[in-house]
Amino acid sequence: MLSGVDIKSELSKLRSKTRKEEDQVLREVDRILHESTFNKKNVLDNLKHYSQTFELVNEDEVIERI
Repeated sequence: MLSGVDIKSELSKLRSKTRKEEDQVLREVDRILHESTFNKKNVLDNLKHYSQTFELVNEDEVIERI
């Protein structure tokens, strides 16, 4: 019935037809931010900052609070 039809391709075409320009811009911004956030160089450059943002949790203290 659907032989010869590439579902992914057809969905992509439909998505690009129905997507508003604003949605395309937001999606592209999200993609760029995601890439820059998880870029290997950025992660390595910011390891010092990441370690400052985490709080050391003592398992015994957590159990007492529960």
